[in-house]
Parts: sequence; structure tokens; C-alpha cells
Amino acid sequence: MNSRLRQTLSSSLTVLGVLLGLAWANTHSYLLFHCLAELFSIVIAAGIFMVAWNARRLHENDYLTFLGIAFLFVGATDLVHTLAYKEMNVFVEHKGPDPATQLWIAARYMESLSMLGAVLLVGRKIRPLPVLAGFTVVLILVLLAIFECSLSHNLLQKK
Repeated sequence: MNSRLRQTLSSSLTVLGVLLGLAWANTHSYLLFHCLAELFSIVIAAGIFMVAWNARRLHENDYLTFLGIAFLFVGATDLVHTLAYKEMNVFVEHKGPDPATQLWIAARYMESLSMLGAVLLVGRKIRPLPVLAGFTVVLILVLLAIFECSLSHNLLQKK
């Protein structure tokens, strides 16, 4: 067997093994499956950040750097979302509405708005540290709004 065929077969068996493991996790425990799926997306987001951060001096357009920083914070929001899942019992003192759902929505907003904003940066230079600081402030405000202010809980009670 040549090396190309062996490599393809090895990769295919690995993917099949991972898919079978996920299928087993889904039938065994939804929480396990959900955590594995979320952790996969968090690792991918961290990988995007690492590639974009380390390549920031090699490309002319800083939209890739911006997207890398954005995905770092999307991944961080997804990590808190995973930990906030009700059955995880990490944030047991939180009495408001479902924080995991709010965090998931916040992560998707952050992701989509960052992608829209990155389009405006095509061909422009940015300074990465102020962008990091801005995303840090946004993440802190989102976490405070969800865990401390219970904004959606107050809005729901007024209706």
C-alpha cells in the first residue's frame, strides 16, 4: 500500500472514529455530547486566533487579525456558555433566566457583528492591542449584563 493511500485510510478511520464517538456520546448523555461539541468549536476559535495572531505581520490586510481577535472572544463566550449550562452546576447561584441561552446568543451576535465589521477593515491597518481591549470590555459588559443585571429577566417581568 502506498503512503498516500495509507494516509487517506488513516484519516478516514480517524474521522469515522470521532463521529462514532460523538454518536455514542449523544445517545449516552446529551450533556456530554453538548460539551464535546462546544469544546470542539472553542478549540477551533482558539486556533483561528493563534494563526491570525502569529501571521499578523505577514499580511497587508488586518481584517484577518481582527477576525482572529474576535474569534478568541467568541470562543471565550462559548466556554462560559458551556459552563453555564444548567446541568453543569457551575453557576448555581444565578437565579435569572437561562444564562446559557443568553450567552449563546451573545456569542453569535459577537461573531456576526465582527464578521460584518471585518469587511470594513479590508485594506486598512489596525492596532491589535486596542482591539483586544475593546473586545475585553465588550465581553465584561456582556457577562455583567447576563449574570448581574438580569436584563432579560427584568424585561420579561414587565410584560
